[in-house]
Amino acid sequence: MTKNSANKIEAVRSFNEKGILSFLFLKWVPYWINKLRHNFIKLSALPPLPNEDRISYWQPIFSKHVSDGLLGLEKQEAEYKTLSTDGKKRKLHKSALLRALILTFWRRVSLLCMLAIIIKACSVGITILIKFLLDMMSRGTNILWQVAMVLSILSVEVVHLLVDQHIQYYKLRTEILMEAVLSITLFQHGLCHRKDFVNDIDEYNLISGCKDVVHSCEPGITQCSENSLMCPAKRHRNKELSPDMYTYLYFDTINIAEVLDAMLNLVRFISAFVFGMIIISKQLGVGILKPIIVMGTMIASALVIEFINGIALKHLLYSRDFRLSKIEDVIGNLDVLKTAGFDDVGYNSICDSRKDELSLLAFRIFFFFINQLIIFSIKVVVVLVIMLEFIDEVRKAVGDDSFDFTAPITLLFLINKIVQPMNQLPRTMRLFIETFTSCRRLSTYLNECSPNYYLNSDERIENSNSSCMKLKVKSNNISGDTVVMYKGATFAWIESREEILNPSERRHPIL
Repeated sequence: MTKNSANKIEAVRSFNEKGILSFLFLKWVPYWINKLRHNFIKLSALPPLPNEDRISYWQPIFSKHVSDGLLGLEKQEAEYKTLSTDGKKRKLHKSALLRALILTFWRRVSLLCMLAIIIKACSVGITILIKFLLDMMSRGTNILWQVAMVLSILSVEVVHLLVDQHIQYYKLRTEILMEAVLSITLFQHGLCHRKDFVNDIDEYNLISGCKDVVHSCEPGITQCSENSLMCPAKRHRNKELSPDMYTYLYFDTINIAEVLDAMLNLVRFISAFVFGMIIISKQLGVGILKPIIVMGTMIASALVIEFINGIALKHLLYSRDFRLSKIEDVIGNLDVLKTAGFDDVGYNSICDSRKDELSLLAFRIFFFFINQLIIFSIKVVVVLVIMLEFIDEVRKAVGDDSFDFTAPITLLFLINKIVQPMNQLPRTMRLFIETFTSCRRLSTYLNECSPNYYLNSDERIENSNSSCMKLKVKSNNISGDTVVMYKGATFAWIESREEILNPSERRHPIL
């Protein structure tokens, strides 16, 4: 590529500088696709992302909510570690992950759901305009009014398609953000961090925990004895990343991010069904009780099957974790196995774990096809029930001049609007079950992690240099209760959160 062509590419204006029509009709999408396909574009040539789409903006916010949730959970565990009146320990139903997701993305999710309801109401409401048009044609109204009604219907459809495309685009942006912040936060909590830097800065000295490296945290001696969970030294644990981290980052995070798609599909289906049944009952006078009962019963059976499929997914993910741990053990000790002559045993253990995973995968595919069959049956049965109800109304109105002969066409169009969102119903159920399973797995993992202490995300970049200048001058004096100073030593604290809260089970660190 020549220098002139490179300069020409770098001079390309960004999509938000093309005008309102380019944004409204998404004209910039094929433009940038062609540019990326035919030319090499430097990162400096790409338009900067707005703050609401930057991972660097949302990830500290999400990490803060996760850490705040973990601190709140630890506070509850510290307060409720004693037995209740009935002699049983209180069960804490708090998920730091779910809390962080809601606090971080609730505005985006609420906006998407609200827009989906409005768009589906407009889509189903076109049925009323079609009924008015058919009434005009049957009464022989002026042709200009008929043309105006046709143009109105076309305008509503165009607006519906445009807004629906923008909803899909905004949904994809939100899903990418959710997956990215989940992956980064999980990886950060999986690393071994002491996070003591924040304690040495005057401006952010809010933790007030002890900084002793070797101590026993006996009551009344050290400052952290009041709340051992706030001691950075005791919360520091030297450990390798678990093989489960691969499954968490590449499977569970995607499953949780796809819940947004499932929510929108569910909102579309419920909105279309509710608005459609209201129009059928109020405008066409057809009974809706039987279709509701039939659809509710069959959907309940589909949910039961999908719940069983979700249990299979849970065991599938745990089987995948087990396979990855087997691979790590075998590959990491392959030289030892070859020396001992047991390398075939290691290979067979990996193959056996793979067979378990494949059998569960076939089980899930079988149940998914059963659910597809049930949803297809729902569509056929609902159409038949509504049409039979309409035929009963026709039989009652035989010989009655007041019968609305435009109702059959309107009813067929309305049934199509109701049945169309059902195509995504099996996938929606599957995504909800996958999200629920992955959310429980990640919540269990994060609830066992220590809070990720951090600086203020809004002032991290601007005040990084000035904050470093405010570090306290470290003293070489040793506290009076310290007997030995270890230089260049690392400590692996094997205490769990329950052991920290229970002094009788406290152990010594491993050097």
